[in-house]
Formats: sequence, C-alpha cells, structure tokens
Amino acid sequence: MVTGDSKDIKDVPVTQDRVLTLMEGDEPDDDDNLGAKRITGAGDYQFTDDDARYTVTIANQ
Repeated sequence: MVTGDSKDIKDVPVTQDRVLTLMEGDEPDDDDNLGAKRITGAGDYQFTDDDARYTVTIANQ
C-alpha cells in the first residue's frame, strides 16, 4: 500500500475488548510489528509504531 490507499475487509468480526495487532510483511526484511490496540468499540485506531501511519476503522457490527 502507498499513501492514500485503503482496503475494505468485510465480514471480519472484531470482538470488543480484544487486542488487534497490525503487522507489516515486507520481503526480504523481517516483518514489523506496527502496534497493538485494545478494541473498545467502533472508531478509528491509529498504528504508528516503527514510523508507520496506518488507520484501522472498526464499524458497528
């Protein structure tokens, strides 16, 4: 993905009070952990570890 790209992942249930970890896989380098967030409900979750700038939006289910 590059700046401005988005990816809609439908039909993936995300249970409240679970931890969502975002990982970046980039060959041939090691995978990078971009952060972990406890899901507290619908909303935007920012992942900024390792100089990342990703937003994961959780919709009402």
